[in-house]
Parts: sequence; C-alpha cells; structure tokens
Amino acid sequence: MRKNPIDYGLFGTIALCAPLFSILWLVGCNGQTEAQQAAQAPEVAVVVIQPQRVELSTELPGRTSPYRIAEIRPQ
Repeated sequence: MRKNPIDYGLFGTIALCAPLFSILWLVGCNGQTEAQQAAQAPEVAVVVIQPQRVELSTELPGRTSPYRIAEIRPQ
C-alpha cells in the first residue's frame, strides 16, 4: 500500500500554515494606529434632493404602412 506523497500529518500541516498566517498577520500590521487612520478620513459631499413629479411618456415603434398587401377577391 502506497502512502500519499502529500500526507504531512498534523505537525506538517501546522509547520506549513504557521509561516503563512504569520506573513498575513505582518502584512495586516502596516504600522498605522487607529488615530492615524481616523485622521486620514476622506472628505464627503452631501446632496439634498426633493421629490417632484416627472412626466413619463412611452413611445412604441409601429408601422404606418403595411409590409404586405393581400388582394381578396370573391370566388
């Protein structure tokens, strides 16, 4: 019976994941405190709107002349 070549076991899994998580943790700590981040808040603009009535019209396409003419004759 062959052993799976990627079977690291519990210790191997921890040994592989620990550096990854520590790198992610260090990248998340970019040296700025919360006070510095709050001081860099972007400026915003406020727009006040008022409800009003708007005329809505729908224009549907149509033909003004037939595309085919049928001649109906008595028999």
